[in-house]
Amino acid sequence: MAGSLNVGSFCLRSSHYVYRIWSVDDELLYVGVTKNLAARMAAHHKTKRDVWHDAAYLTYVEYPDGDAALEVERIALRTENPLWNVRASTHCKRGHVLSGSNVRIWNGRRCCRACCAFRERERRKGLSARSRE
Repeated sequence: MAGSLNVGSFCLRSSHYVYRIWSVDDELLYVGVTKNLAARMAAHHKTKRDVWHDAAYLTYVEYPDGDAALEVERIALRTENPLWNVRASTHCKRGHVLSGSNVRIWNGRRCCRACCAFRERERRKGLSARSRE
């Protein structure tokens, strides 16, 4: 049945799986890594994305350790360009390029050095204004 990803029962040892979700047209939709395929597919189905009707089937490869599986996933994400995988943004909200030493983390989000400096100045202004009150 198209759109139904039945992963069945797996003998889940201490293995790791790199899985790929494909469309009916054999287009790669998603690449992921997990220790439990059935639980991961259930988690995918609980997401708010209304795209699961495009998913047709799942392929997977088993790896004995997590490091190997993560490396395979990393290479696959870079070379296979799956449609659904979220890619890190290349620009901040103000349009500045996010790369190399220009990237900072502000409240758990990636931003550029200029935006982080601006936000920090605004935060300090707010703190000093409150302390004067």
